[in-house]
Amino acid sequence: MRFFKLVFFLTIFIPFNLFAQKDSLETKTYKELRTLIGGFEKQEISFELINYYRQKARRERNIEQQFAAKSLFIEASIWDRNFDIAQDSLQPLRSFSSQHELASQTVSSLYQIGLAYFYQGLLGKALDIYNEALVLTEKINDNKIQHKLLLQIGYIRSSIGDYTEALNIYNKSLDLLDKSDFEAIELEKAKAKSFYYLSLTFSDLKQRDSASYYIDKALKLTQKERDSCRMKYFLRSKANIQLLNDELYKAEDNLKKAFKLCQPSSKGDTLVFYKDLGEVYLAKKEYKKAQTYIQAAIDIYQVKEGEEGFMDDYYKLLAKAYKHTGDIEKSNFYLEKYINTVAEFSKIKDTVNQSLKLQEVEDFKNELSSIKEEKNLKQTYLNYLFLGASIIIILLLSILLRFYRNKKKNEEKFEALLLKIENTNESERITDTKDQVLEEKSSNDIPEETRKNILEGLKKLEEKEYFLRQDCNSYNVARKINTNTSYLSKVVNSHFGKNFNTYINDLRINYAIVRLKNDVIFRSYSIQSIAEEVGYKSADSFSKYFKLNTGLNPSFYIKEIKNLA
Repeated sequence: MRFFKLVFFLTIFIPFNLFAQKDSLETKTYKELRTLIGGFEKQEISFELINYYRQKARRERNIEQQFAAKSLFIEASIWDRNFDIAQDSLQPLRSFSSQHELASQTVSSLYQIGLAYFYQGLLGKALDIYNEALVLTEKINDNKIQHKLLLQIGYIRSSIGDYTEALNIYNKSLDLLDKSDFEAIELEKAKAKSFYYLSLTFSDLKQRDSASYYIDKALKLTQKERDSCRMKYFLRSKANIQLLNDELYKAEDNLKKAFKLCQPSSKGDTLVFYKDLGEVYLAKKEYKKAQTYIQAAIDIYQVKEGEEGFMDDYYKLLAKAYKHTGDIEKSNFYLEKYINTVAEFSKIKDTVNQSLKLQEVEDFKNELSSIKEEKNLKQTYLNYLFLGASIIIILLLSILLRFYRNKKKNEEKFEALLLKIENTNESERITDTKDQVLEEKSSNDIPEETRKNILEGLKKLEEKEYFLRQDCNSYNVARKINTNTSYLSKVVNSHFGKNFNTYINDLRINYAIVRLKNDVIFRSYSIQSIAEEVGYKSADSFSKYFKLNTGLNPSFYIKEIKNLA
């Protein structure tokens, strides 16, 4: 990751060629300057031109273009991976917007800034920016940008595994179009995009009929407008669905047709296209072709450190391709890279079922190990049988020993937890997690009265047990206590020493611990029902946070509580 001292760079070392071009730049409009600056994801970032743009806007006292320059600088900083500088520049942008009442421009800029964070893999930051922009769109009643924001928010929710919420958001985007003032052509484009995102989510859910239904609707609308590059993305999605249905030749034809319609516009576009084609060839057992395309995709793209978490599918496919072509060394290399991406992947998509990932890794390792043994070792059937039996016995003994150790540890943890419950007052919390890394370390910039109102509001919501609702999130809580998510986050961080999500999880788990101990009927519920009762959508999420706070699985805790009765 590259970090530049941008302020020093911009104010001291402005390149000579900018002065040489000054006369020609002065004749250009702001639109022409923006064209020169170009798309940050495709070329070297022109901080010099952005600085010139800002100076021109100041000289001409053009408020809207001064705002645009600030927004461009933030976007460029994100694309250049200077996230601290970008974050520090956001509040001045908001203040400038508020001072000059630039609500419409702010929404558009926040969308672009969120997009920049999104493409850098910072999904949490992107989501915060999108939600902030969404609140503003409701004030200025801009349906067009609101539709784009909903699709981005839905895509993030889908990418972290929250498919139900993603589908709800996409359907909301379609409902919005029915009430919008879009022109006929714009309306068809917007609908096609909503159908495309719906298809992607159904494809992730392996609901192939629904995925095909929506991508066909998107393609039908796009054929009318004859947008070849938009058609390219839809055809690729169609090919992925055909791959799921083992329609391999149709998938290959659609991918090649997509390439002819509109060639990849960037390295990232090439990465996805080559990977899709490589996956088809892998399914067709044309392993050499698959290996060539997927390896070319990674070589061309040159994956950066912060992007490793998104590369798991690529490394897994490449490991398989090399395995089938007999290059065990390279297969092992990419398998190792795939294993390393699992941890990064789980940080980005925190609701993904980690156990399935790890199991998939183990299965692949065992398969590869078997191939290596068949290739390199010539042992008799009896030796294999003896070795296998020995391993099984050792594993069984190991599992048995681990079981008894874990059982004893869990019983000790339960006793300690029970003692803590008995010695804890009503005003105290049984578990009080502290986060080592806080999103906002200080709330000094918040007026004391505002800070006090936020804490009082949180206390009232605690008393009303609002945290038990599944829609309890920072956005809804902030709205209920008449503040914004930024202030809410800072106050929670500084007062409680934890991030907002940790704060809510602590409240839920404390509630669950006490109620399970005291309520016989509640103990008879299924884990899924208990999870829903205390605000979680899934039993997995509830169990994860319960164990994180207590060291115990909820099922073990319930069983031990029942034994006391």
